[in-house]
Parts: sequence; C-alpha cells; structure tokens
Amino acid sequence: MFVDKFNIELEDSLEFAEKNWKSLLNEWAQKNRMGQLIFSLAERNGPDHAPIFKVNLTLNGDDISTGESTSKKQAEQIAAKTAYEKLVPKP
Repeated sequence: MFVDKFNIELEDSLEFAEKNWKSLLNEWAQKNRMGQLIFSLAERNGPDHAPIFKVNLTLNGDDISTGESTSKKQAEQIAAKTAYEKLVPKP
C-alpha cells in the first residue's frame, strides 16, 4: 500500500518536473493573442532557511492564479500549471 502511494506521488512529481508550465502557457497565450502574462511575488514568509514564496499570475491585469512553494521558480511553475489547466481547452 505504502509503496503504491509512493510510486504514484513520484510519478506525479516527475511529470510535473518534466513540463515547463511557464513556457507552455506563454506559448499558448501568444498563439491565441491573449496578452501578456506577468508573474509577481506577492509574499515571502517563513524563516530565511525555509522561506515560502507566493506568486501571483496576471493576464491583462486580471489575477488568474497563484502558486506557493519553497522556491520562487517553483511557485511560478505552480501558478502557470494552475492557469494552464484553467484556460487551455482539453482536446
């Protein structure tokens, strides 16, 4: 049971790491003339040795998603993934 759960979590994290969600979202937005994507640091909490970054993603001035992680880069990827899943139609 534990091994199965671990394998699923590992597969999910590898799939997440393989995709550059910022690039995918940016390419889609440019192709569809959606406007400019802007990632901005909203908050930085926690101690210096274990910070938590919260990033907002806006499109044409509208907040479309947020991401939180222990690195700013990963928080941006999470925000981009959330926005991509929200905005891009599934085939």
